[in-house]
Amino acid sequence: MFMDPSQKKAFAGRAKALPALLQIGKNGITDAFIAELATLAEKRGLVKVRLLKSFAESNDARAAADELASRAGLLLVSAIGNTIVVSSRTKQ
Repeated sequence: MFMDPSQKKAFAGRAKALPALLQIGKNGITDAFIAELATLAEKRGLVKVRLLKSFAESNDARAAADELASRAGLLLVSAIGNTIVVSSRTKQ
């Protein structure tokens, strides 16, 4: 499913007030992390993920955002700096 620019803008606005519920650190993106992310996205709709310094120094944030969205089957709303916001495909 594709999000048009107006939907992305609305979701990004809603996400600003959200706390980061998950963090990616030195262990990187594991299967357990993907499962937790998918569960949270189904419950909440929008999930904000923070990339910790230990991960961000050695990995590309945009590539990590794309990987999260594709592996978890979610929509990428935004990837700004070390913060990624994803949305469930069903709960919007």
